[in-house]
Amino acid sequence: MASTNNPSSGLEGRYSEEPDLRIIVEGQTVWAHSQILMQASPVFRKLLLTKMEESIHGKVELVDKSKDEFDVFWDVLRYRSCLTKENVKFLSVWAHEYDIEGLHKMCEDYLISSMEVSVAGLEHAIKYNLPDRAAQCLDVISADIREHIEELTLLGSAVSAETMHQLWPFICKAADVDAEMLDDFSPGHVMWPFLAKAVVSVPLAVLAKWSKFLSANSRDVLEDRLKADNFKL
Repeated sequence: MASTNNPSSGLEGRYSEEPDLRIIVEGQTVWAHSQILMQASPVFRKLLLTKMEESIHGKVELVDKSKDEFDVFWDVLRYRSCLTKENVKFLSVWAHEYDIEGLHKMCEDYLISSMEVSVAGLEHAIKYNLPDRAAQCLDVISADIREHIEELTLLGSAVSAETMHQLWPFICKAADVDAEMLDDFSPGHVMWPFLAKAVVSVPLAVLAKWSKFLSANSRDVLEDRLKADNFKL
């Protein structure tokens, strides 16, 4: 753990072998080495080498961050601590946010080699710029989109438009639907139950009759059309 005692006083002592920078996270102060942070992260380097408040006062406040996560992040930077299934996801977020290329790549490699493929994994990879991990997830999910419909439904509106655009061609193919994706469409959309049902169970003959209504009509219209074909939701 980082030292909690002030090892230096004044700006002139900040660049030393001892911890010289105050990190404020969740209201607590952690003393850290500015040189380690600056060498690892262009974001921290900019904060500490320009005439900003952080540089002048030797203090960086991390807003909306977890101290427990920072402790792990700091240990990884200092001691090259091992990645684990418990920390790799949030460390990839820190690496992305603070532009730490080496850690970012390490996290992506670990996610690919050690974590299961899921829609949540694809969403995470797209959001935090992990292209190889995103490609891995997309390849597996698209090969059998039906197996992932339930997870998509559970995630609902948490699935981003970018992720949906990646999955849309495979969802439509499985449902035998030829329709452009609505701009705001996600598994939280009112139309999603119909499309999800189509993917897993609706007969193709029925789909052919109502798929063109997906973009143009309301839930009630689609429900009436399905009922007319004796299909029960």
